[in-house]
Amino acid sequence: LLEAVDKTSLRVHFSLPPVRPGASANGNVTVHVKAGDGAWQAVDATSSTPFSADGSGTAHRADSRVALVKGLAEGLSYRAQVNVKNACGWGAFSPVSEPLTLGAAALRPTAPAAPLLEAVDKTSLRVHFSLPPVRPGASANGNVTVHVKAGDGAWQAVDATSSTPFSADGSGTAHRADSRVALVKGLAEGLSYRAQVNVKNACGWGAFSPVSEPLTLGAAALRPTAPAAPLLEAVDK
Repeated sequence: LLEAVDKTSLRVHFSLPPVRPGASANGNVTVHVKAGDGAWQAVDATSSTPFSADGSGTAHRADSRVALVKGLAEGLSYRAQVNVKNACGWGAFSPVSEPLTLGAAALRPTAPAAPLLEAVDKTSLRVHFSLPPVRPGASANGNVTVHVKAGDGAWQAVDATSSTPFSADGSGTAHRADSRVALVKGLAEGLSYRAQVNVKNACGWGAFSPVSEPLTLGAAALRPTAPAAPLLEAVDK
C-alpha cells in the first residue's frame, strides 16, 4: 500500500507472507518502485532512495513493515512491489500495488460520505455532513463547500454567512469543517433538493461526496415519519 508523504516522497507499507512449515524465518525485504512505464528500481534502506535494481544497496528488515522512498518526481504515478528473503533465498515478488500520483492532489482530502438532509420548514433545510479521515502526512481538514440543487437544475454553493445558495462561481463564504451542519434558507416549497459537499486542506479542494438522497420541501417533509410496527398482545380468547 502506498502513502504520500509529500510531493516527492512516499511510504510503501508491506505485509509478510506466513513462514512455511520447516522453513527459516523471514529475514530481509527488497522494495522496488517504478514511475509510469519506466524500469523497476530497488530502494536502498539506508538512503531511502531508488537505484538501478542490480543487487546493490541495502535491503529492508522484514519486521520494519514500511519503507520510505525519497527523491521521486512530483506529478509522476508510482507503483511498488516487494519480495522477501530467508535462509534459502529470495521468494517471489508480490503483486504490484495500486498507483499513487505524487503532488498536491495526493495530499488533498478524500471525498466525504454522502450528506443527510433534514427539513427545517417549508423553505429551509439542514445539510448534515461528515468529514473524511485526514490522509497520513496531509494537513488538517479546513473548510467545506456545501452545494445544493433543485430537481435537474444547476448546482449552487451555499454561503455560510447568509445560509443562502448562489451560483457556484467560487464566491461566498465556505463552511468550517468542524461545523458538521449547514443551514440552507430561501428554497422553494414543493421542490426536491439534493446536496453534496467537498473539503479543503492546505493542498486544495478534495473530491465531492456522493449526492445525498432527495428531500422534497413542504408540509409532507415535516409530517411524522412512520412508527415501528405495532405489537399485538392477547388478553383472552
